[in-house]
Amino acid sequence: VVGGERIVGRAAELERLDQALAAACAGHGTTALIAGPAGIGKTRLLTECQRRTGHSGTRWLWARCLEYEHHVPYAPVAQLLGEVLGLAQEAKSIDREHLSARLGFADREQESAVVMGLSFVLRAESGSADTSRPEGEQVQKCIYQAAESVISALLSEGPLAIVIDDLQWCDRASLDLFSHILRRFSSSKLVLCASCRSHAVPQWEGLEDAHKTKLKGLSEKDSERLVFSILDRADEYEALSTCRRVILDRCEGNPLFVEEMVKLLMDKGLLLREEGLWRICGPPDEAQLPDSLRGMVMARTDRLQEEERLLLQTLSVLGPDTSVEVLSKLAGGLDVDFTRAAV
Repeated sequence: VVGGERIVGRAAELERLDQALAAACAGHGTTALIAGPAGIGKTRLLTECQRRTGHSGTRWLWARCLEYEHHVPYAPVAQLLGEVLGLAQEAKSIDREHLSARLGFADREQESAVVMGLSFVLRAESGSADTSRPEGEQVQKCIYQAAESVISALLSEGPLAIVIDDLQWCDRASLDLFSHILRRFSSSKLVLCASCRSHAVPQWEGLEDAHKTKLKGLSEKDSERLVFSILDRADEYEALSTCRRVILDRCEGNPLFVEEMVKLLMDKGLLLREEGLWRICGPPDEAQLPDSLRGMVMARTDRLQEEERLLLQTLSVLGPDTSVEVLSKLAGGLDVDFTRAAV
């Protein structure tokens, strides 16, 4: 769906998201679900919606659920709370003075509960001389109170949009917490937006009354617009007809597949730009072109250097938030500058 900074073929879907945001801004807390297969543009749609509301005063918070964290309690919650409070996940300790200034606790009891809840979610020391720790339901109560305090503080500043990317990998504890938040702030300017693979939508009460949007592949006309938008040319239709037909037939309207196919043709030297014009260097050999998004990823991975492939394999295990320094060490002691450039 991306061509430079443009978004193609999603006007109706953006309108539905705008309606959900309008409802939230009117004080009707709500949920919006964007479902569809991999590469169809779910995250891009939400990013564009955020861009369009840039001057409305709406605060956007993002958390991305990861497959390997599917059974880690409160994994996306830790991302959200850590971002708001400027606390890294697994921070060593909680700064009580910083929290008090940010959240404005009503009393010491609330402060203790919130700090304790954050210490559990972020796996940090509470910074308290009291070494006793709650257990069982009391732990959940502290975590819920911490989340409520943070969201209440944000809503006092204006509308709030929380994005949960890849909801299909969200842990059950987080889903229960998000349900509680939606009930607690049902009359507030809050919208919870979730993206999810269409075949793996979780059973979650937060989706019962959600504004649901199912993304499908782009039409052939919109796929053509995307190709020419990527190439930044709209006047070479005939010159690119052979290439265009291969892309449209193979990609079946999947925006990410379209983009990656164009890049692959460039990498193979079949699509070149000379003196400001695109030129086809021989007909694409369809037998050597991938016929699925997974195949496309593998094809691009195969073209990497050995060191780059090792970095990619290491990063796939560690996750996207890994520092360059840690990644270079765990990938066999590669040079930090090389690692940074490769990533």
